[in-house]
Amino acid sequence: MEPEEHRLKKTNRQPNSITMSKQQFEVIEKRIMYLVINQVKTGRNIQEDVFKENLTVLVPIKHLGDTNYERIRSAAKSLSKRQIALKDDKRNKTFDYITPFPRIKTTNNSYLEVTILADTIPYFAELNKGYTNYLLASALSLHSKHSQRIYEIISRFKDTKFFGPIPISEFREMLSIEDSYKEISMLKARVLEPARNEIAEKTELGFNYVLTKTGRKYTHIKFTIYGQAPKDQQLLKFAEDFRDDDKSERCKVLLKALGIIRDDLVNEIVNYQQKEFWEWHYKYSTGALKVSKNPAGLLLTTLGLTEKK
Repeated sequence: MEPEEHRLKKTNRQPNSITMSKQQFEVIEKRIMYLVINQVKTGRNIQEDVFKENLTVLVPIKHLGDTNYERIRSAAKSLSKRQIALKDDKRNKTFDYITPFPRIKTTNNSYLEVTILADTIPYFAELNKGYTNYLLASALSLHSKHSQRIYEIISRFKDTKFFGPIPISEFREMLSIEDSYKEISMLKARVLEPARNEIAEKTELGFNYVLTKTGRKYTHIKFTIYGQAPKDQQLLKFAEDFRDDDKSERCKVLLKALGIIRDDLVNEIVNYQQKEFWEWHYKYSTGALKVSKNPAGLLLTTLGLTEKK
């Protein structure tokens, strides 16, 4: 367990400008970024002039999924030079590139100290234009950089259940593979299918995709997204290292008030069906849902958890 004063949150809230940007990170670099985002205080309508000083956060090395010093050192060196393209529109002659983490150093054998430049902090903190929620444990569990990016993207659209259709060229840019896997068969074999299998195995989400043609050429891709309990049961154990956000804590309190206290049911609702819970609870608390007795039973039935009951 982390010391209480430095326990990470279970859920990341990542601005959509970051989620949908063009990125080129290797796996360990991306994990460092996940752990940084987890610790940035977010909000809406944040004034840029509020951030007058650089921000420094501590990244626990034990969550990087690798203990090899040379690989961690190499990842830190590369990440300190990486750019994120928030905007790159050749037609309108506009661009906006940032190098967010100019300094990364070791403090001891347990943490990396990561510095975020003051003028780039708003890109990670401002949620006014929408944000993506995803489970930190799920993101850290992925071993492919393509799986990491696709997991972020489908997490943004998990409520609507669909993403796309978008041009395949645009999808390639988001994953920084414009010049790789030119043949559709290679794109499927090296990117889409491995990511689909790994995400389904290790996270709370899954996806299917359809490739469509314009004439004889494949030009667009559409994703269908669904929620699930991860097949890898180590995820829930790993998630115990992280603390719930305030909304998840309130969800647990309300479940307890309803009499739902079993760990498996509480974990299922808080981690995988919280959106559905809050929709149900709003109707229940406002009287729009008439319940004469046993509201807990009705909730479990609504969420499809009666078998587990």
